This record gives sequence, C-alpha cells and structure tokens, in this order.
Amino acid sequence: MSLPNDNPDFPLESRVILHGLVNAPELNGKVGIIRSTLNDAGRQSVFLQDEKKTVGLKPSNLKYEPRSVDSLSVKELKLVLKAKGIDQVEYTGIDKIELRTKVSEHVTDEDEIPRLLAMARAPVDSSASASMGTAGGSVAPTNTETASPATTQAAHTNAAEQLSNMSPDALRQQARMMRSMDPNTIRSMNPQLANMTDEQIRMAADQMEMMANNPAMMKMAAEQMKNMDPEELQRMQSQMKNGQWTNDTTAPSAGSNAMGQGSFPNHGSNVPPMGADPAKMLANMDKEQLKQVLRTVKDNPEMLKQYAAMTGTTEEQLKQGMEAFAGMSDDKMEAALKMMQTVAQAKEKWNHVDAKTGGRLLHILVATAIFIIGLLVWYFFFSRGSSPISNVSEMVASSTEIPIVQEDEFSENEF
Repeated sequence: MSLPNDNPDFPLESRVILHGLVNAPELNGKVGIIRSTLNDAGRQSVFLQDEKKTVGLKPSNLKYEPRSVDSLSVKELKLVLKAKGIDQVEYTGIDKIELRTKVSEHVTDEDEIPRLLAMARAPVDSSASASMGTAGGSVAPTNTETASPATTQAAHTNAAEQLSNMSPDALRQQARMMRSMDPNTIRSMNPQLANMTDEQIRMAADQMEMMANNPAMMKMAAEQMKNMDPEELQRMQSQMKNGQWTNDTTAPSAGSNAMGQGSFPNHGSNVPPMGADPAKMLANMDKEQLKQVLRTVKDNPEMLKQYAAMTGTTEEQLKQGMEAFAGMSDDKMEAALKMMQTVAQAKEKWNHVDAKTGGRLLHILVATAIFIIGLLVWYFFFSRGSSPISNVSEMVASSTEIPIVQEDEFSENEF
C-alpha cells in the first residue's frame, strides 16, 4: 500500500507512484521523482524514469513509493530515525540489525517510512518551499562555508544521490538552460559564481553537457561527490567565491587552442576537445585539489574502472600514472601542466609519467579538468542541497529537450 501525502506538496526528490489518471491510465503505477515545488497551477513536475519525460501533476495523483524496513540501507535507517526526532547518540555506532530494530520500535506503520525519508532529505521545509515557489521567491543557497561539517556532508551526499539518479537528458537540459540564461542573473543568484565571466559561465555549461554525453563521467562525478571531504568542499567554495578557481581560465576564441585541435588524443572516449584551453585551465587550478581528485580515483576501484574506460587506459596504467603525477611536488606539477600550453616536446618528468598511462596522460588530465569544474558548477548552481532558486526545475521543465506533458493533455478531473 502506498502512502498518500497529507501535505500540500511532496518534498523535492521524493519517489512517488502515479495513480488516478483517467485519460492516461498507462501512466498509473509508474514511478517518478519530484523535480519541482508546487507551482501556481497547483502542480509539481514529476520525472518519470521509465518514460524519460516530465509531467505536471497535482499531489492528489501521487503517492509515496512504499519502502520496508528491511529494504533500507544503514544511511536510510539513520535518516528515518533522524526524521522521527531520535537523538543521534541513540543510534551512533550500532550495526544494521540494531538500526532496523530501533526503526521498528519508533515506526509502527511502514507506510510512514517513505514520507520520513523525504522529510529527512528535503533541503528546506516543504511548506516553506511551496510558499516561496508559488510566490516566485528564492530559496537561499546552503552556505557550506559556515555550515557545520555534518550539514555540509548531508548537503553534498544529497547532491550525489541527485546526480546519480539524474538522466543524461536532465543534466544536458540544465546545461542548456544555464547557457541560455543572462550571466548577470546567474552571478546574482549564487555568490559562488559571482566572479565568473560570461565566457566562463558558458564554458561551465559546455562542460556539464560533456559530462551528460559520457555516462561513465556522470557516474564518476556522483561517486566523487559522495566521497568528498566536507572541509575540502568548503575550501573549494571559498576559492570559487573569491574567484581563485576562475582566474585566467576564460576560453579563447574558436581555433585558438594553444595545443591545436588535432593534438588531442582520441582513444575511444566520448569526451570531445573543449572550446576552452584545458592546458591553461589546468595550469591555473589548485594543485592540491587536482592531486586529491587523482588520489580519489586511484583509491576507488569502481571510479578507477570507469576512468580507465573513459580515457582508454588499462586500470594498472591509470593507477601508476596517477600515483606518479599526484606524487609530484607542486613546482614540478605546475611545470608539467604549463608544458601542455606549448607544442614543444615535454620534459623528461612528463614523459616518464605519461609513459605509465600509455601516452594518455594529457587526455586523462583534460577529462579531469572537465570533471572538476563541471561538477563544482553543477553542485553550487543546480544541486538541491544548495539550489540558489526555488523554481530551477520549473525553468528546466519549460525547455523542449525533455517532453513535458501539459495540463490540457489530461482531463481536469484527473488533477
């Protein structure tokens, strides 16, 4: 039995089941994900995973997808207890079986579980979100610079889940929406992007779209977000806000790439050459952050496998190359990265590391640059844990990339 929702709307990212649609009975029973707050027409955007489309429905045509205690992960069990107001000290350090027992003690009806999960994961109170959404106001972004580590961890864990559940079309659509918006509006809506130039904003949107074109990169981005250290995220946010991530990374005019389009290796990856100069972008990136990403990939078997497939290397080659590159001193790394800006032969140190990746180090680092910048911009601008505006999903839904079922396609009595 699915649990109906007593509130006026469902929290963002809630998993729901459609029901009661008379003129579209084929959609009844379909599972969807809530992508927007309640709009002026009293509807919410619901992304249907199987259908790969978004529909606008009234909450009365939605029910929470049922979940049993046994189906919950350790993290979800803790979220349920948190939503029930149970003191964290009561469930810290206990195993999964004990967590299930404790949840069963406090949740007498399993139909309550999906609602509790949705409440725990929601970035803001549902009623407040609905009020701001219908009024056209904005939801203040989560300030990870001042938030506690636990709050920051929850925010980017939620963002990782959102990214892992997102279809490539949805990410592509967000990128195109960002590209079509007035850059001044983007800068004013999010302080982390305030120092980005118009060209840098367009470049970030291009990088997001390139991530959407490579499922392995999307999956890896979600894994990286999930494993990211909260303190590291705070540091990156501060750097972006102060313009330290964007200085000297503006894309050159078409055809002005210092390395030339023909010099990018193509070993079966879906990652095309960027419009911006990746060498210049990498040379100006924070070296410790780049090293951290390489170490994270190297130490994560699943990410290592995905990155190897994406860059055309064997896992062992990739691991050796990343280990050697991440072990460089900042001076040597900076010198090696700056060599990417010339067509001259690399020095011995670069050649030594490059050989360990089968001559694909340049391509790996280009993909890394796309991954880091694109992921951070997506996180600070689009993820629900730090969304700068309440109606992002509605703006996305207005695009024609993913078909949106308009309200007149169903009879009014269905809503």
